[in-house]
Parts: sequence; C-alpha cells; structure tokens
Amino acid sequence: MSYSQKFGLAGIVVLTIAVGAAEWLMPRGFATTIFGDLLALLMLSVASVAFCWNAIRQQRVRIFWLLLGLGCILWTIDSAIWAYYELILRKDLPEPCVGDVILFIHIVTFMAAVALLPHRPRGDRKTAFDAINFFMVLVWWLFLYAFVVFPDQYVKLNVFVYSRNYDLLYLVENLVLVFVLGMVAASTRGGWRKIYWNLFVGSAVYTLASEAINAAIARGKLLQRQHL
Repeated sequence: MSYSQKFGLAGIVVLTIAVGAAEWLMPRGFATTIFGDLLALLMLSVASVAFCWNAIRQQRVRIFWLLLGLGCILWTIDSAIWAYYELILRKDLPEPCVGDVILFIHIVTFMAAVALLPHRPRGDRKTAFDAINFFMVLVWWLFLYAFVVFPDQYVKLNVFVYSRNYDLLYLVENLVLVFVLGMVAASTRGGWRKIYWNLFVGSAVYTLASEAINAAIARGKLLQRQHL
C-alpha cells in the first residue's frame, strides 16, 4: 500500500470516527439535523466535483466519469431538497416528493457507467453502442418505476403502498448495481479492478444503510397508522 493510499485510508477512518462521535455526543434536535444534512451535501458535492474532474482529465473514459458525476449531482440535488425542507422550511418532506424520482434515477446513471465497461480496449468500444446501452438501462428502470410506483404516487395517492413499493424497487435497483459491480470487479485486472472494488464496497455499504433507514421510516409510518 502506497503512502497516499495509507493517508486516504487513515482519513476515511478518522472521518468515520468523528462523524460517529458527533452523532453520539450531540443532543438530539435541530443541531443534529443541521449536521447530518450539511455533511451529506458537502460529501456529495466533493464526490461530484471529483468525478467531473476525472472526466476532464481522462478523455478515453470521459463518459464513464461523466455518468458517475451526473449520478452524484442528482444525489446532491436530492439531498439539497431534504436540507431545504428540514433546515429552511422546518418541516418534513411532502409525499410524494420530486426528490424520490431524482434519487431513483441517480442509481440508473451509475448502472449505465458500469455497463460501458470502460476497462475494455478503446478499439472494442463503439460510441453508438454505448449510447444505446445507456438509454436501454434508463428506459428499463423508468418503465419499472412507472409500473410499480407511479400509480400510487401520482395517479391515486396511497402513501403507504407507494412508500412500500418505492423502497422495494429502490432496494432491488441497488442490489443489481452491487451485483454487477462485483461481477465486473472479479473479472477485471489492474487499476480498473481497484476502481470497481471501491465502487462495489461503497455501493454495498450505502445499500445496507439505505435499507436500514427506509425500514426505520416505514416502522414509524406504520406506528402512526396504528395510532390513527
């Protein structure tokens, strides 16, 4: 492991411990909400800039990094919507919320980036095929969203069914991304193997955390329904 890698790993460990300590020690209330929302915005903004910077520097695989950057930008917009409602308006997000669609699509851009298989030699890759792959992935997941979630979200609002279906489809979407990243990482060598494994670990951790959060929110909504 190089010095820069050791330094980066140490930074991640320190940041994780610092965030955990802050969440544990800070009193529950508005201050915790400010800390959590602004930290998420900061980290997603940094990731967006980093991916876009890679797209500028690496022309051969520019589309790959641009798609990852686009996904992080969409993710940042969703977090900004959360922060706007919780920190400025001081109220919960409305249901349905446009941020749900944005959050769902950001995973699609990650899938499309991996589907490009940027580790392949440049001669084996065709721009037209890359565009077709992207639109096929996008249309497929939008179709699933329209079929599973949209009717109870915008046709006839049923918050309980809509939330349940959205959480389930979002979980499946994340699991597919993790599975694909694992397959590609296991079959690749060199520097791209490290990139894919890093994306795999990050996506897996996010999927677990997202599922835990959604389960907690769902339990809270179920308790509210039982008290009505």
